[in-house]
Amino acid sequence: MVLGDLLYLLIIISLLLLFSVSLGLFIKRRTKNQSIKTESLRNIEEKLDRLIEVLEKKRTNIIQLTGALVVQQ
Repeated sequence: MVLGDLLYLLIIISLLLLFSVSLGLFIKRRTKNQSIKTESLRNIEEKLDRLIEVLEKKRTNIIQLTGALVVQQ
């Protein structure tokens, strides 16, 4: 009877410990992945900003060129 109670208590404590460790590792991995995603999104945003700038410059150059052609005619 005493041995059974001790074994039961040991199993319950082991399960609680396993749950605590698993939850801690899950949260740690989740926050690490979140920071990686944030950095990746920041890099993508910077590249898109540069692309928009290049496209706007090309657009203004085309408008200036077509305006110069219209003035010459």
